[in-house]
Amino acid sequence: MKRTIALLIAMIGCGALAQAGDVKVKAMITTGPGDEETTSLAADTPKVFAIFKTKGLQKGDKLRGVWIAEDVGSAAPANSKIGEKTLALDEDTDNGDFSVSKPTKGWPVGKYRLEIYVNDKLATTEKFTIKGKTEKESAESEESAESKESGESDYSFKVHNTTKDRIKKLLVSEDGEKYGTFDIGKGIGPDKTVTLQWDKSTNNSDCEWLIKAVFDDGSETPPKKFDFCEEDLELEF
Repeated sequence: MKRTIALLIAMIGCGALAQAGDVKVKAMITTGPGDEETTSLAADTPKVFAIFKTKGLQKGDKLRGVWIAEDVGSAAPANSKIGEKTLALDEDTDNGDFSVSKPTKGWPVGKYRLEIYVNDKLATTEKFTIKGKTEKESAESEESAESKESGESDYSFKVHNTTKDRIKKLLVSEDGEKYGTFDIGKGIGPDKTVTLQWDKSTNNSDCEWLIKAVFDDGSETPPKKFDFCEEDLELEF
């Protein structure tokens, strides 16, 4: 009788292990919940997420996510663990997630992977890479640095819309007679503040300009004079 009970317990135990092994996990790497799947991220990505769904989980099953820097050159030894978290779930999920935050100095360029375990058994592996700047971005950075050294950097300023209506465009003039349109994209919403830049082509113009704000209903503010040689200038309408 005792042998029968022992055998029955052993069979139940084997059945539980088999069920744990049957759990299916599907994951994808993203930059945040709701974002599209990607396998290539920028070095300044604030957080890397793995959104996963499961099939076959039972109460008491545990999922463990292990983030690994597979090959990041001299930044860290190969296959260094950079993060780990264990979740205890009672049932299947369609939107579970593991995440790991950007290191203080940014992500080292290289290859990474996430290993997801179910009850210490590897269920899936998701790989991704951290890319450096593209050639275009590098060229733009170099151009920006050269501009700063030569004193030719674009001048930036802020515009604060204090009204309850959207500003659809800004009109600018040096003489108060001829007005041009300053590009503000899709406009400036109520109680919103945006940062704008003058083009480098205006660097040799006068400091003082007249500005008018035009709202969605077509109304305009009276022209206001601003000194764009002033540092940290903020325009209010």
